[in-house]
This record gives sequence, structure tokens and C-alpha cells, in this order.
Amino acid sequence: MASIVEYRSESAFVLLLQLADRHCSDPGFEDALADCLREKATLIELWENWSAYQRWTPSAYVEDTKAGWFDGQRRYVRVHPDRGAAVADFIHRMAAW
Repeated sequence: MASIVEYRSESAFVLLLQLADRHCSDPGFEDALADCLREKATLIELWENWSAYQRWTPSAYVEDTKAGWFDGQRRYVRVHPDRGAAVADFIHRMAAW
């Protein structure tokens, strides 16, 4: 799931996120996803860049160690111990949305 971002410019990207949502209910999902992201830091950067270039609201966002929702204001912000955990939270929000 961490590598879905590699398909961000393809039409299948949204479908891949929707399909990934079924894994989000697992209580260990975000921790396992964060571990995968930490192992491949380039994926963290790709997700951060994709988040930064979104041009619609409302939407999930990630900035450094923070993830939340943006609808003109930053809401439901969670601060994480590292960027991998923040991006895992962001992916979870995007898949569930």
C-alpha cells in the first residue's frame, strides 16, 4: 500500500486507494504501514509531495510530522513521532475518505 503513490499520475490511483481501504480496519495497519514507509524514505517524500500539490478541499494533508484535514482551516491534526508515522496517518485518511 505504501507504494500506491507511484501510480499517482494514473487513473487507477483513486481505485487503488479505495481498494486499500479494506485493510485500514486492522488495528495494526498504520504502524505496519509506517514501518514500510521508514524502510523506503523515497515513498515518504512522494506522499509528502503529492499532499502538497493537492488543489481541492476538503482533503487530508501531511506536513512533516503532522497529518490532518484541511477545509480552509487545519482540523483534526495529529502530531506523530516521525514523518513515516505522519504519512501513514495521511494515507489512512485518504483511503478511508
